[in-house]
Amino acid sequence: MRHLNLPTPRGVSNDIHMLYSAIQNNYRNVLNTHNCAMYLGVDEWQSPNGFNILGIVIYRLVEEASPAKLEAMPSDFIRLSKSHTGEYLANAVRLVAEKFGIQDKICGLVTNNAILRPFGNPKKKGATNNPGSNSDGIDSDEDLAEEQISMLPRGHKPTLQDEESLHDLSDVESNSESDEDETESLSKADIEQASEEDKEDCYTYESCKQTLAKFRVIAKKLRFSPNSKAEFVEICQEKGCATPHNIERDVRTRWNSTSAQLNSIIRCEDAILEWQRHKRHGVNRAYQLDEGDFKLARDLVEVLNVFYEITLQLSVAGSARLSNIVLYIDQITEHLSTVISNENYPAALRNACRLGLKVTNKDEYFKLANWEPEWISEAIRLARDMWILFYKPKPITLSSSAPAPNTTSSSKPKTGGLVLNGTDPVNPLQWWIQQKASGNTHGGLVHMALDVLSCPATSVNVKRAFSFERNYVSSKRHRLAHHLLTHGMTVAFYSKNNLIKEGILQEWKQTIKENNQTKQKGKRKIIVLDDEA
Repeated sequence: MRHLNLPTPRGVSNDIHMLYSAIQNNYRNVLNTHNCAMYLGVDEWQSPNGFNILGIVIYRLVEEASPAKLEAMPSDFIRLSKSHTGEYLANAVRLVAEKFGIQDKICGLVTNNAILRPFGNPKKKGATNNPGSNSDGIDSDEDLAEEQISMLPRGHKPTLQDEESLHDLSDVESNSESDEDETESLSKADIEQASEEDKEDCYTYESCKQTLAKFRVIAKKLRFSPNSKAEFVEICQEKGCATPHNIERDVRTRWNSTSAQLNSIIRCEDAILEWQRHKRHGVNRAYQLDEGDFKLARDLVEVLNVFYEITLQLSVAGSARLSNIVLYIDQITEHLSTVISNENYPAALRNACRLGLKVTNKDEYFKLANWEPEWISEAIRLARDMWILFYKPKPITLSSSAPAPNTTSSSKPKTGGLVLNGTDPVNPLQWWIQQKASGNTHGGLVHMALDVLSCPATSVNVKRAFSFERNYVSSKRHRLAHHLLTHGMTVAFYSKNNLIKEGILQEWKQTIKENNQTKQKGKRKIIVLDDEA
């Protein structure tokens, strides 16, 4: 019988540590030869066995690839062993950057509110302390929405209290109105050229708020009442409604949850009309839906569908970059503008779309984010300084016989129109890459454009990394030490990204062996013999 020589658990553990060091050494050499900008993505995760893990992803533009691609590579996972203060987290990220020798190449960092929170919020005028912070400098969940928004980068949502908390059904409408008063900074008064509402409209601005409150009441009733849920499922089956037979929750901190709830309302419309009138398992008459409510749901789905589709595209690894965001914003702007110009929609919906367009304007965003005027001026100044210090080409002195530059040349920035591919705009990152390949530097602007447009817009890649690691730390691996856990997670991702080449472990072991032999030779004692003895 043939026996297999399987490695021991200790041998496997040692090989994982060696692979970890070998691959990072090779990747360090790759990053050191990279001359363009790099960005770091940072997120935190608690493993099933109780370790707090900080994941760091390196984003960079790989122009050597054919075609050029935006790379998002998990660089390291490290254990957080102390209180998560801003200084401690910043120092942990700094050590990883210095480990790879890229501390002078990092142009920015993308993360979420959970990581930014320990760094503190800008205090409002007249405030002397922050009652929402604990002794570790971490804000509690009771922080005001305005304070959380003021410290967030664009594209991230504040951590608000989850709407899953139980409260009386009779308080839903009043609570929803108070929430809107706290979080909305724009109102109907901010709408320019607003459409006048008609009494014959299917729904109005005020009725829309009441309808959305009804949807939340129905979702909560089905979630917390097993008997009502059973009755609802039975009616759905009788009516032939599509599955799943459930009404989704509308959670503020979850992308597209409003759209998901509206779709479930439409999907189970026939069942809702019968179930809601049930004396024991239905809802109060004040929260029962009519045709106007379903009309609003259908119209809102048509408006919100584009956001759902874009969210799916942003969830794809490597696609959430500023170069893509520019196109997505244009797509959203065109979609909302089409709805606004369509008079078949009630005035309330068209005015809501006008508010949506107003929020996307940069100046309105600064106001919503509570940016001080000095901050805006400073951001503009930093952008100009960035151009002057790092990208502006040195002036070239021309001889008297040299021709003057052609000011109408296409190499001059901002002189041409929008570049189109048929009727669709060209991806700006790909366009600048083509310009650089053709030798057209646009006076040095091409390098700055490539660095800025390759900036990640979300931390989705780090979140995907942690989602993958939930499979790595199974119930049988809860006794893994923290160093084996973090090194194993890193090696697993290196393998997933094809960074483990055949023979790399053997080469690394041979290198270690040769280095040890060299050290031993240097430590040998020299014995001097006395010839006179």
